Amino acid sequence: MPKVIGIGPHFYSALKQKGLDKDFQPKVFLKTFLGVIPENKSIRIPDEADYTLAEVEVAVKIKNTCRNYSAQQVAKYDCIGSYAVCGDLTAVGDNVSGEGKLYDTFTPCSPFSLDAPTVHTTLEARLNGKLMQQASLSDMGMNINECVAYISQILTLEPGDIVLTGTPAGAFQISHGDTIAFSGTALGNVTYRVD
Repeated sequence: MPKVIGIGPHFYSALKQKGLDKDFQPKVFLKTFLGVIPENKSIRIPDEADYTLAEVEVAVKIKNTCRNYSAQQVAKYDCIGSYAVCGDLTAVGDNVSGEGKLYDTFTPCSPFSLDAPTVHTTLEARLNGKLMQQASLSDMGMNINECVAYISQILTLEPGDIVLTGTPAGAFQISHGDTIAFSGTALGNVTYRVD
């Protein structure tokens, strides 16, 4: 069964914001495919959350099985099949179980494309039209192949899996009635209403 795997923090701006060293070992977490929604669906905030945070990220879809690979092997064996821009949402509160990332609709995602981002790709997130996050992929502490390789040291990545490759500084709070937009150069632009 396909899975969604996230990683972070490792963007330099996010590490700085959190007061972490550049050699901090990023954490890996799992999400479910029920969280992955297209643009015509709404994000649903759970009642038990005190608040919910949103972040913009690059998502990649795994093409070929990957286990204990280096970044060079990820490229050599064509592990990544396609790319998208997505949101990674987190519910926060004393009544929220786990890391608050497993809820349905919590991985809003653009259609996947064969166009690979570069270090010059810019990610943006907007809340009700206001710019909340903006960063170039040059801010990544690990590049996309390195993210996939890092995760492959922990678990087997299989065809159809989606890897979320981390977010820059500026995670922001969303509320009922908001409109949020995620965009990435050459990756697309998607907008969602929050219910």
